[in-house]
Amino acid sequence: MRYLLFHRIRDTTADCAWGHVLVDLAKQLSTRRSDFDLAAKLDVPDCPGLNMPKTLCAGLELFDPFFSELRYPQELNKLEGVGQEEKQVLDRLVALLSPFTSKAP
Repeated sequence: MRYLLFHRIRDTTADCAWGHVLVDLAKQLSTRRSDFDLAAKLDVPDCPGLNMPKTLCAGLELFDPFFSELRYPQELNKLEGVGQEEKQVLDRLVALLSPFTSKAP
């Protein structure tokens, strides 16, 4: 996700996708693409004991700590890991982001 967002808004490959906040990248993309909606509904079912994100923006916020901790493998401090429920969110995020991976507007 970070790579897709980052390289969609950057003109050079010299920059690195690490160290960027997913929501900030998505906000930059939304300023360049009027059809990119941060408030788009995720439509993932609620799970007992887990408050599922309702929007694209909230879904990106859910995964930002994962990518931060993935950069330098270590014990996870900001999240417990990724389970089946988060996989549903991730699948939906990829589906919503995929149309914006090509260069054509």
